[in-house]
Amino acid sequence: MKLKRAFTLIELLVVIAVIGLLATISVISLNNARAKARDAKRAADVKQVQTALELYFNDRGHYPTANEFNSGSIYSTSTSGTTTYMQIIPNAPTPSDGVCTSDQNQFVYNVAADGSSYTISYCLGNAVGSAISGPKCVNPGGISNQDCSTCSSDTVAGFSCVYAGEVYPTVQIGTQVWMAKNLDVGSMVNSGSSTPACLDLVEALNRWTCQINPNVIEKYCYNNDAAYCATYGGLYEWAEVMNFPPECNDHDSTAPCVVGSPHQGICPSGWHIPSDTDWHILEANFSSPPGDSNCSPIRIGYECSPAGTALSINGSSGFNALFPGYRHGSDGEFFDIDNGGRTWTATPSASTTQAFRRILFAGQPDILRGSYYKTRGYAVRCLKD
Repeated sequence: MKLKRAFTLIELLVVIAVIGLLATISVISLNNARAKARDAKRAADVKQVQTALELYFNDRGHYPTANEFNSGSIYSTSTSGTTTYMQIIPNAPTPSDGVCTSDQNQFVYNVAADGSSYTISYCLGNAVGSAISGPKCVNPGGISNQDCSTCSSDTVAGFSCVYAGEVYPTVQIGTQVWMAKNLDVGSMVNSGSSTPACLDLVEALNRWTCQINPNVIEKYCYNNDAAYCATYGGLYEWAEVMNFPPECNDHDSTAPCVVGSPHQGICPSGWHIPSDTDWHILEANFSSPPGDSNCSPIRIGYECSPAGTALSINGSSGFNALFPGYRHGSDGEFFDIDNGGRTWTATPSASTTQAFRRILFAGQPDILRGSYYKTRGYAVRCLKD
């Protein structure tokens, strides 16, 4: 009787290993093909957007405003007889590829104030034609290998930039370049002294902090509603703004609470939390008469009229300060939405529990300078280094 020869254990293992290797190679090849397809689509989509922008320019004599572009379409007017140049402006394919970050992967459109030029930023994970991999910046004259989207030291005043997935317009006021929008980064935490995660850092004054996780940026949203953060930006305790541990809300300026000059805090690289002096330079641009005669850098109280009007939403400065209200430190309640805007500076006061702030009120031409408890939740703006 003839015995049939079967596979040995070693032969089976070899076959399984070969199959596994082939499967791995196939998956890698498929992933590479998908990445190249995403890059090809990015390049093609941007080219189509450029074509639509040029058609618009030929008809209108200027490029679309940011609001027109952000509507999701490129068209000539909003009335009857509209000429549509692009029905739906495409979004960049996801996920990002190569060295591209999620921020760089977004298509970000910027337009000059007079509509004479624009930039579109995007990023390629691999080379496409003659375009090498990496960040790209497109304008009417061509493509350059640079990042004109992510907020950094290279951000040009008057153009928007992206930080942590959020788009921030910028404005130059005097010698300073500011974000023209309150910062909104981090994970929302609920406010209230009864919340188990909250701590009473200053027991004698009953000041509660809920932003206590050292591993993430935490923010309050007015009335614990994320929709308010989307409109007005986040509200932060001073230690959180400075990227310090929560004990710095009740601590002097020794380690680990040492304030840098400038101090980046939770702002992007190349930007910083404005100091008390930085804020005075800003407001003094709009005091009447200009300069310090009506705008003392060491005042406690209201001065600098009409800077409050100029810096407010739709004011002449382009700063567009909103009135996001604030979070009370002693009970975790929220107050003053659409009436007051309180913003931290990076400068602590003589009291270990307080830091300097600015307050703008709706309809108030002056700006209040003073200090208050660091556990309060205030807004923050970033200033370019």
